[in-house]
Amino acid sequence: MNRSAIRESAFKLLYSSEIQKDFNEDQIKLFIEDNDITGKDEIRYIEDNFSGIKENIKEIEELISKNLTEKWTIERI
Repeated sequence: MNRSAIRESAFKLLYSSEIQKDFNEDQIKLFIEDNDITGKDEIRYIEDNFSGIKENIKEIEELISKNLTEKWTIERI
């Protein structure tokens, strides 16, 4: 799996978790199994991204919110 495909997989996992409002470790395992991701580096990259975003979600949302125009809110995005 190339780096672009790994990033795409990580984004799909994050999007799926956001839609389901379910950010837990079981989501990672299920996603990896369902998508036949077997490489240790790929799995580590996906887990690290998921965990990093989960741990810093408040700061990420605040940063995004500060840069939105008046017509947009983080909820609308």
